[in-house]
Amino acid sequence: QRPYLGEGLFRYYATPDAFAEKRAQLTQASQQAIDLPKIYTLETAILASYIDLAENIWHIADQVATKKLADLEEQQVLKEYVTALKASGARNAEAIGAWRLHLGPEPWHQRVYDAIRGTQRTVHEIARFVEERYAY
Repeated sequence: QRPYLGEGLFRYYATPDAFAEKRAQLTQASQQAIDLPKIYTLETAILASYIDLAENIWHIADQVATKKLADLEEQQVLKEYVTALKASGARNAEAIGAWRLHLGPEPWHQRVYDAIRGTQRTVHEIARFVEERYAY
């Protein structure tokens, strides 16, 4: 089933350009946060990683729903999105860890570990699903 921007997971992204627009807003916020405590810069990094995750998930879902994946060129495009998703997932886990470490040493509240593991598992399962079915 084709994903629709403006709905569900993508409710905050009405158009494909919305990802870049939100990223630009975060870049601006990050620049403004330079003179503020470091925690604000760390928080914008987390938000940026979530935007990257959402965009890559949208591209993957759209590719799977609309492209002829027996075509090697289409498979290559899908593979690039999966690679980007894995990188986004790693950045997300690192950003959450850096933010939380700045607040204090481990052990952290279970919700922090759940957030990191949730991202890791989601990325792993999407990548596995795609690679097992569409990577020939």
